[in-house]
Amino acid sequence: MATPDGVVPTVDQASLAPEVNGGQEGADRIAAVLESAAELRRPIKLHRWAANPPGCQTSATVRKPRLPLELSGVLATR
Repeated sequence: MATPDGVVPTVDQASLAPEVNGGQEGADRIAAVLESAAELRRPIKLHRWAANPPGCQTSATVRKPRLPLELSGVLATR
């Protein structure tokens, strides 16, 4: 995972609510996966100009990030 300047991303607490995760067990499972994801605690530094380098007249194509396998499995069961 890469973020602007390597800033650690924050989790939207509303997305961890039991109501949106199929109950408390689902919410706990998502929270555990996010907490254990080393990629989220130590993101790669993305330079601010990386999405549109100096001198580039067009926007770069942004690819959808890949989820850790554990998180993909959890989301697939929802």
